[in-house]
Amino acid sequence: MKIGIYGGAFNPPHLSHIKIVEELLKRKYLDKIIIVPVGNYYKKDKLINFEDRYNMLKLIFKNKNIIISNYENQNKGIYTYQTLDHFRNKYKNDQIYFITGADNIKQITTWKNYKYILNNYKILGIPRNKEMPKNKQIIYADITVKPISSSIIRNEKQNNLDQYLDKKIINYIQKNKLYNK
Repeated sequence: MKIGIYGGAFNPPHLSHIKIVEELLKRKYLDKIIIVPVGNYYKKDKLINFEDRYNMLKLIFKNKNIIISNYENQNKGIYTYQTLDHFRNKYKNDQIYFITGADNIKQITTWKNYKYILNNYKILGIPRNKEMPKNKQIIYADITVKPISSSIIRNEKQNNLDQYLDKKIINYIQKNKLYNK
């Protein structure tokens, strides 16, 4: 089985996140996807509580082939290579892929133990623009997603969110008063 590990802040999870997951499964790039939001310790501007991000992901992903994991929140100070190793140990007979945007791949040399990641895992890159770094360990998915940035959403007026977010996420954000200015 081919299992994709999709890490990120998901702050908040938006329509492009949904499309990426759905398309990777539909087009048989992967058989299962494990979504791994970063924990509360992660240093990122305006990162809301893990529980809210986790709950929003649970709202929008109901497919039996999609798992939402709290692994990185349970393990403070975890790096990508450690998360990948954890899931490789858990799914010993399966192929593990790391899903990330092409913009993140451009910065891969700044990641902790990036050579280890490239030597031990396949990376499933999601094109975001024309610039896609080449490497034998990187496979680019032939999917097109709308370039949505979570930071734009966090700064957007609350009444313009439907172009970026699923209705369930909008309702959750409004009900819990998240991202209020």
